[in-house]
Amino acid sequence: MIRELEIPDPFDVERLCAGIERRRGRTLRLHPVSGLTSLGAPSGMWVATDSADHICFESDTSPIHRDHIILHEVGHILCEHNHSVLEDNRVLMRMIEDVGLEQVVGYLPRIRYSNVEEQQAEMIATLVLETIGRLSAPSPLRGIVAGLESAIGYHRSPST
Repeated sequence: MIRELEIPDPFDVERLCAGIERRRGRTLRLHPVSGLTSLGAPSGMWVATDSADHICFESDTSPIHRDHIILHEVGHILCEHNHSVLEDNRVLMRMIEDVGLEQVVGYLPRIRYSNVEEQQAEMIATLVLETIGRLSAPSPLRGIVAGLESAIGYHRSPST
């Protein structure tokens, strides 16, 4: 599945999504939302309507985390985890366009993916990031320093 993607070089998640949009023949819109997680929503979500796919994602995060969130949702799309297009999703997108996500967060669909589906979506995100060289071998450092390195996307060369 990853080999079939047109991964742009240099990597740009918006260009990757445009390629997926062309390949699937369905509109794919990205909606950055500041403070999404503080509204009680997950850091990313995919809402499919009859005519388009919408990925809402937390924008108040690092670029690599933002890309990972989007790629995780793309994984759900590519695996077709949302098996039906809900009338509720069309209504939801109209509400978001009219009054903003902050006002409708309580109405967000609560799709519960299985653990297998979550693992598949996460694997796709990870494989794309590995393919473009954003993920490297874990740092030999432990604890706080390793966590900070990972959070900011810092990669140590094997000699350091």
